[in-house]
Amino acid sequence: MHIFTTILESLLVKVQKFKMAKEVWDALCAKNEKKALTVVVDIRHCIYELKCKDESQVLMHLETLMKIQEQLMGMGAGLPDTDLVTVRVQARPHLI
Repeated sequence: MHIFTTILESLLVKVQKFKMAKEVWDALCAKNEKKALTVVVDIRHCIYELKCKDESQVLMHLETLMKIQEQLMGMGAGLPDTDLVTVRVQARPHLI
């Protein structure tokens, strides 16, 4: 199979037992989909943890939030509008 020449050896060990190309492909997809979910979870964690510490950097902070939201949307996992508003409100600098 040509697919065996294009994957890492560590993956090859896991999929070489399959006889049909579809079985190999399904196993590779399943592995990468799990990895993608981990990435989405990590990115979402980051966006919820972001805080704007200085009132003078609000614009830069909002731009960062929007870039992360665009990245999530590109992965089909953008935050719903209500969550995005919550993140924006909670991230604002606290004025004393």
